[in-house]
Amino acid sequence: SPNLATLVTLNIMLCPRMAANPTAVIPPGKADLQSGPSAHDPLRTLFASLICGKTTGMSITINYASTRGEVLRWYGQMWRQRLWKTHLSMFAAFAISASLMLFGGFPGTLAGLIEVVAIGLVPVVGFALFPVLMFKPQPRTLIVGDDGIKTSIGQREGTVAWGEISSIKSDGDALIIQRKNLNSFIVPARAFETKDARMEFCNFVETRVSPKGS
Repeated sequence: SPNLATLVTLNIMLCPRMAANPTAVIPPGKADLQSGPSAHDPLRTLFASLICGKTTGMSITINYASTRGEVLRWYGQMWRQRLWKTHLSMFAAFAISASLMLFGGFPGTLAGLIEVVAIGLVPVVGFALFPVLMFKPQPRTLIVGDDGIKTSIGQREGTVAWGEISSIKSDGDALIIQRKNLNSFIVPARAFETKDARMEFCNFVETRVSPKGS
């Protein structure tokens, strides 16, 4: 078996070449890299991972368009999980403040109580309508790579680092990539040609998301 010095030498010689030419493989018995199978060759990918410690420069690109129904379903789940606490706190803060400012305490009439409740509901309704109003029906391009997630819709582009992603989970036919700021990428199943492509994408993201979103 090769000794440590041999492995270190191979690592130094091969990793830069594999990064520069991801389609190259190592011919048996040679240290120089020539041509070989495609970048999707699992043996090549495994060898690169063992020698270099990781696959360099790999990325997956998908294109899709979300529907308003998918956004509403996501928001409903988020509300049941955690957003109801935020909405309740917002309602209480605005309603109590309005009651103290308008009546100096608890309103003494039904009309006053209705007014206070309405004021308390204003930020809650606005918060709930935000994802619907900001919904973008245009096709989105999503590129996941070693540095994070690059997204573009029309002329608008942005990048989200992996440190800003808390989790990825399956929700029926959709994959939900949850950000720490509570925003999410909703990736429908139609974004993938096959179930294997969907699994590959999911595994790619999972291996790059910080444990427990830390």
